[in-house]
Amino acid sequence: DIQKFPFSVDSPATTVGQLTQARSARGGSSSITHGYSAGGVTCNPPAQFSNVIDKFTFAADSSATDVGDLTSAGLTGAGQSSSTHGYTTGFIAPPGTLCRCMQKFPFASDTNSSSVGLLSFPAGQHSGSGQSSDTSGYHSGGASIPVARINRIEKFPFASDTGSTCIGTLTAGKSGAAGQSSTTFGYVSGGYSSLFDTAIDKFPFSSDTN
Repeated sequence: DIQKFPFSVDSPATTVGQLTQARSARGGSSSITHGYSAGGVTCNPPAQFSNVIDKFTFAADSSATDVGDLTSAGLTGAGQSSSTHGYTTGFIAPPGTLCRCMQKFPFASDTNSSSVGLLSFPAGQHSGSGQSSDTSGYHSGGASIPVARINRIEKFPFASDTGSTCIGTLTAGKSGAAGQSSTTFGYVSGGYSSLFDTAIDKFPFSSDTN
């Protein structure tokens, strides 16, 4: 299901359409007019890694369409959005290996993604959260091997296709958290650290800090 809830009032969500496949562990991105759901793993047995980029409109309640493919199938990638592109960073690729991959796809046309660089953590990471400022994307936290959980905040520019750099740390290493963005701060909420985590972390977009 694709569900929506209003910002103007506090009320339950309603179902407005469906993705092209039932999938979990996807990366999400948004343009001004459309939402995107990229990658994941199919829920119907046998479970399979997906490379599908689904797109659905905000103007009407309708189901998604398949508009392209990621360069590699994968699950638990983080999603980011510039004004022109959606991004998916850091995921588990088949047959279960960690990928430092960073991919982007254009909002202006329905087409496949392209590779834009690598996350800086050399062992690779997955299950991080994504945030977006006007100029940069962020990949925060996640999990890896042999490090169980990661506290790194990775940053990459939207203006050029290049890898990320580590610009700070979260209050703790955590995976599976949700990512949110204001115009000035990125947020990391919930997730799993040594136990399930209720903390909300924030970091500024104006400076590279913890």
